[in-house]
Amino acid sequence: MDSHKNFASSAVVTAPSPAISGDTIQVVQGEGDLFPLVPFNAVLAPQGTRPKQSNAEIVRVIDREGDVLTIERAQESTEAKEIGEGWQIAAAITVKTITDIETALASVSVPVTSVFGRTGDVALLSADVTSALGFTPYNATNPSGYLSAITHAQVVTALGSAWAIDSTTARTTINVSSTTGGNVEFGGNKPATVTASPATPGSTNGRIYLAATDGGDISLASGSATGGVGGTITLLTGKGGSPLAATANTTGGAGGLLVLQGGNGGDSSVAGVSSTAGGAGGGITLIGGNGGVGSTGSAIKRGAAGGPIIIQSGNGGLSAAGANGGAGGNFTLAPGTGGASTVNSGGAAGSILGIGSTGGAGSLNGGHGSDINFAGGTGGAGTTGIGGAGGQLALSSGIGGAATTGGQGGSLDITANSGGNGTTGNGGAGGSATITAGSGGVSTSGGNGGAAGDISLLAGASGTGGTRPVGGNIYAFPGVGLTDGNVCLAVSVSNTARGFVGIRKNNPAVALDVNGDILASATIKGRLTTDNAYTATPPTCTGFVTIYDSTGTAYKVLVAA
Repeated sequence: MDSHKNFASSAVVTAPSPAISGDTIQVVQGEGDLFPLVPFNAVLAPQGTRPKQSNAEIVRVIDREGDVLTIERAQESTEAKEIGEGWQIAAAITVKTITDIETALASVSVPVTSVFGRTGDVALLSADVTSALGFTPYNATNPSGYLSAITHAQVVTALGSAWAIDSTTARTTINVSSTTGGNVEFGGNKPATVTASPATPGSTNGRIYLAATDGGDISLASGSATGGVGGTITLLTGKGGSPLAATANTTGGAGGLLVLQGGNGGDSSVAGVSSTAGGAGGGITLIGGNGGVGSTGSAIKRGAAGGPIIIQSGNGGLSAAGANGGAGGNFTLAPGTGGASTVNSGGAAGSILGIGSTGGAGSLNGGHGSDINFAGGTGGAGTTGIGGAGGQLALSSGIGGAATTGGQGGSLDITANSGGNGTTGNGGAGGSATITAGSGGVSTSGGNGGAAGDISLLAGASGTGGTRPVGGNIYAFPGVGLTDGNVCLAVSVSNTARGFVGIRKNNPAVALDVNGDILASATIKGRLTTDNAYTATPPTCTGFVTIYDSTGTAYKVLVAA
């Protein structure tokens, strides 16, 4: 509040220059001391007039040197006037004087003389609390009368703005509980983000936990806008932090893990009761959204494709200064281990199932069934050195378990499905099963091309013991038909050298048949042994056959028909 003095007035002897914007005036000699301590507001008006909005100006005196006052012009919504010599100046009462008093009084504590209109020793009633809160709180003696839920609008009204949760403790919890369940909703037309703030530098970042306990469900559901793209749900772990200090061999922090884990099955709590099993473990289901239904009006549109599910491990980090780049993240599909039993058989381990979906039924043609592709990654290109090797695709069945009698090793089945039955037309062709080795890489600068990959069919060796059983067989069976199919070992012919078909066994019995193409030939390495004994009686030759040696020289061999 400003200082005040009675009879604080004088006349202007030196006007401000310029008159409408100057900031100093001089009053009658010796009357500067009549005014209070600066700062204070003063009213200026022409001599012999009544001050009013049209002819007067309120200024704020911010400094005084004897009879010279330094002023700030046009205060309290007044306009600057052309102040001249002889004008009156007075530190009079203005609106600011009154509002300063009101502001000061508002901060003064006044003793309470009554509560809810009652005086004396006032006892607080339940109705007083209910009226003040705007709702009925829980009452143990009257549980049916308590408020079962608080709406978002009630919270916003009580707080005066949209609410937020902040905590400096280790964890902040939003707990929604009732007999019918509850929701935590993030509304508005902008993306909603739940963020765990970083912790102390160098320590683990903040974490977001979505944990259902005791059979509760957690649903993450994005919204659907009319005519717009449906909302996206992103689960994104935190980026690894940069090193705390720029020293040698200091690595950045690893990126956060994304863990989707089904809950453990409940233990059987009934002791001594037969056939009481524990609960099954919770599953994890990733289901892409269905495609939208196409219109059926005059402009028929096909239905949209279903949403894909993409699970991709992270890329390896780039090298900053000549070192090797980081390895890409592994992608592992690992079923659960079978449970151990101390008195009976152990539980079977979980399976990995890759099952394509059935093609959609059509009024004309049926839809193509889904494909399942497992492909190793392409080796990285090298600029001056050797390119990276392509990733391996290994399909390996499990090893039999050890016991008094060992368990049988798992089978590896690659089976193409049968063609579909035809109702009035032809049946569908059976699916093909193809195992193709990779082609060698092409050299673009005069070097050697890469070697082609091999295909190896290797039967298992028999186990050693007292009497060693026969080793595993390799079978190639043609399909049965009106005419049985063939088993073909096809040799491609290059521009420089012919390949060969080699059949090798440990015992002498070998059957080799080159059939079909009259130009076909095969190089037989080693000894050719027939399946019949020598006969001393010479036959009567009726013709000859031609054979070739390794140099390509032809020989005619007499034969009897």
